[in-house]
Amino acid sequence: MPKIKTNDIMTYYEIQGEGNPLVFIHGGLVTSTMWQLQIDYFSKSFKVITYDVRGHGKTGVSPLRKYSVELFADDLDKLLKKLKIEKPIICGLSFFSS
Repeated sequence: MPKIKTNDIMTYYEIQGEGNPLVFIHGGLVTSTMWQLQIDYFSKSFKVITYDVRGHGKTGVSPLRKYSVELFADDLDKLLKKLKIEKPIICGLSFFSS
């Protein structure tokens, strides 16, 4: 169960496949497992990165329940930098597609 510290939480992530990086960001009230069909398909040609956003699934909750669009974006930025992922294709759903 890989996790990386992003800001003040431990973020759960998975990487499957090889090639250009493709990041899937799930919507609210679900987890990264919602992308399984896409992971199975795209990991044949891409390095697919999925993660549970702050307060969802296997990722920690914010201290004092602090959440914001900026914080979600910063978590993703920190995750990608720590994984040394540059210029990914990003696919988001719902709130996280903004």
